[in-house]
Amino acid sequence: MIKYIKIRHTILMVLFVATTQLSGQHKESHEKDSLVFLMEKAKDKTISLSERIESAKLAYVLAKEQSNDSLEVCTTLQLAILNFLSDDLENYKQLSQEGLNLSTKIKDSVNVAKALKYLASYYDIQNNLDSAYHFYSRAEKAYRVINDDRNTGRMLLSMAIIQKNVKDYIGSETITIESLNYLISSNDDKYLASAYNNLGITSNELENYEDAINYHLKSLKYDRKLGKNKSSEITSLNNIGVVYIRSGDYDKAIDYFNQGLTYQNIKKFSPLEYARLLDNLTYSKFLGNYEGDLLDGFKEALSIRDSLNDIAGLITNNMHLAEYYLSTEDTLKAIEYAEVANKLALGSSNYGDRLKPMKMLSEIDNREKALDYAQQYIKISDSLQKTERAIRNKFARIRFDTDQIEKRNVEITRQKQLYLITSLILFVIGALVYIIFKQKSRNKQLRFDQLQQKSNEEIYNLMIAQQQRLEEGRQQEKQRVSRELHDGVLSKLFGTRLSLDSLNNRSDTEAVDTRAKYLEDLKVIEQEIRQVSHDLNGEIFDSNLGYTEVITNLITNQTKIKDVKYQFNADKLINWEEVSNKVKIHLYRILQESLQNINKHARAKNVTVNFQKIDEKIQLDIADDGVGFDDNKVKNGIGLKNIKSRIKELNGKLRFTSVKGKGTNISITV
Repeated sequence: MIKYIKIRHTILMVLFVATTQLSGQHKESHEKDSLVFLMEKAKDKTISLSERIESAKLAYVLAKEQSNDSLEVCTTLQLAILNFLSDDLENYKQLSQEGLNLSTKIKDSVNVAKALKYLASYYDIQNNLDSAYHFYSRAEKAYRVINDDRNTGRMLLSMAIIQKNVKDYIGSETITIESLNYLISSNDDKYLASAYNNLGITSNELENYEDAINYHLKSLKYDRKLGKNKSSEITSLNNIGVVYIRSGDYDKAIDYFNQGLTYQNIKKFSPLEYARLLDNLTYSKFLGNYEGDLLDGFKEALSIRDSLNDIAGLITNNMHLAEYYLSTEDTLKAIEYAEVANKLALGSSNYGDRLKPMKMLSEIDNREKALDYAQQYIKISDSLQKTERAIRNKFARIRFDTDQIEKRNVEITRQKQLYLITSLILFVIGALVYIIFKQKSRNKQLRFDQLQQKSNEEIYNLMIAQQQRLEEGRQQEKQRVSRELHDGVLSKLFGTRLSLDSLNNRSDTEAVDTRAKYLEDLKVIEQEIRQVSHDLNGEIFDSNLGYTEVITNLITNQTKIKDVKYQFNADKLINWEEVSNKVKIHLYRILQESLQNINKHARAKNVTVNFQKIDEKIQLDIADDGVGFDDNKVKNGIGLKNIKSRIKELNGKLRFTSVKGKGTNISITV
C-alpha cells in the first residue's frame, strides 16, 4: 500500500512538471495564433477601417513583445498603410521609416523596397518633390534587385510624373518609356494607362502633337479596358481635346470635349471634370470663332470651380474670360478677370500659374501697373527657369548618386566575396599543410611505438575490444528482449487479464463467448512469446512476405480489436529489400506500440499510417482523430521510452504533436 502511494505521488509530480512546461509552450503558440488572427483582421477589407487599425495596433504591440524582427516589420508596415488610408500622414511616415530601419537591419529586401515606396508616396503627397524623387529612385533600385517588374515600372513612372510636373519633359519622357518595358511585361493595365497619359502630356508640351494624340488614345484604350473609373476615361478625352486646341484643330477638340460631356450624370459624380470639359469646350468654340453666347459656358464652369475651390481651374477659367472680353474690346472686364487670375496665382505654389496672368496684364493694362506686371513677369520667369533647372539637375544627381551607390554596393559585395573565397582557400591550404605535417609526425611516432610494444598492445587491445563487444551485445540483447516483451506481449496480457477479471462473476452465454474470445487472444499472445523466442535465434519476418504485406497484416489485426478505420500508404520509392532488418524491426515495433496506444487511449475513429521516402530517409507518420493528450502519463510511460530508445538506436528523429480534442500526430524519420 505504501509502495502504491509513493508511485502515485511520483506520477503526480511528473504530471505537474510536464503540465507547467506545456503551458509555456501553449502560451507562445497562442500568441503566434493571436498575431496571425490580428493580421488577417487588419487586412480584411469587409470590416471598418477603424477596426482594421485597432487590430493592426494590437498585432504591432504583440510583435514587439515577442522580439521577432520579421513579424515586427510586417505589422509595422501594415499599420503604416492603414494610417495612410485614414489620412494620418505623420504616423504613416513615422511607421514607414521604422519599417525601413527594421527591414534594413534584418536584410529583408522585399520590405525594404515597400518601406521606401511608402516614404516616397508620403513626400509626394506633401509636394516635397526632391525627397519624393529620392525615395522613388531608391525604391526602384530595390524592386529591380528582387526582380519585381510591376513595382519597378511603377516607381519609374512616379519619378517621370514628378519630372513632368517640374517641366523636365524630355527627362520625363525618357523615364516613362523605360517604365513601359516593366509595366507591359507585368500586364499592369492601370499604370499603363497612366504611363501613356504622361507620355501624351509630355509630347504635347514638346509640341509633338501627333505622338501626343496617339499616346492619349492608348491611355483611353486601357481606361476603357479596365472599365472601373469613368473619371480616367473623361480625363483622357479632355487631354486629347487639349492637344487639338494646342495644334489648332478646334473642331476635333470640340468633338472630344463633347464626348466627355455625354457621360451619364457626369455633373453629379465628377463636377470637377464636368467644369474642366465645359470650360475647354467653350474656349475651343471661342478660338474657333463659333457664333453664339459663350459667356454662359465660361461662367457655369467658373461657378462650379469656385464652389469646389479648384484654384488651378479658377485661374484658367478667369484667363479664358479675360481673353474673351479682350476679343470684344472690353478691356476693363478683361483686366478685371486677369487680375482675379493673378491674385489666385500669387497664392498658388505653382509658379507656372503666375506667368500667364502677369503677361496678359503687362500687355493690356495701359496704366502704370503694366510696367510693374512686366517686371514681375520677367523676375518670376527667370526665377522659375532657375528653379526648374536646379530641380532637374538635382533629380539627375539623385539618379546618378543612386546608381553610384548601387555600383559601389555591388563592388563591395564582390570584394567581400573575393575576400571570403581567398580566405577560405588560404585556410584550406593551411589546414592541409598542418594535417599533412601532423600526420607525418604521428605516423613517425606510431611506427616507433609499434616497434616497442606491438605484440603486447595487439593482444591487450584485442582482449579489451572483445570483452566490450560481448558486454555491449549482452546489454543490447537485454534491452531488445525487454522491448519485445513489453511492446508485443505484456500490453496484450494486461488487457486480456483485465477483461477476464471483469467476467469472473458472470456465467451467462455472452460471458462464456467473451471468455472464449479472450482465450483465443491468449493463444495469440502465446504465439507472440514463441515469436520473441524465435527472434532471439532467427528473423522476425516471414521471408515469403514483403515488408508492406507484414505491415498490412499488422494493421488488419488491429481492425479486429477496435472498430477503427485505418488508411495505409507506402511510398513505392522505398526499396525495402535495401533496408536493413534492424530498421524494419524497429519501425514495425514502433508502429505496433503506437497502434496499441491508440486502441487503448485515443478513442479514435480514423487512423492514417504513411511511409514516405524524403531525402534518402524513411519517414513514418501515424495520425489519429482521437481525444489527444488529456493527461501526460503517456510522456513518461515505458511504451514511449521504448519508442525513443528504438529511434535513438537508429539515429532517427521523433516528433509528437497533439491537440486536445483534435487527435495526435507522430512522425519518425530514420
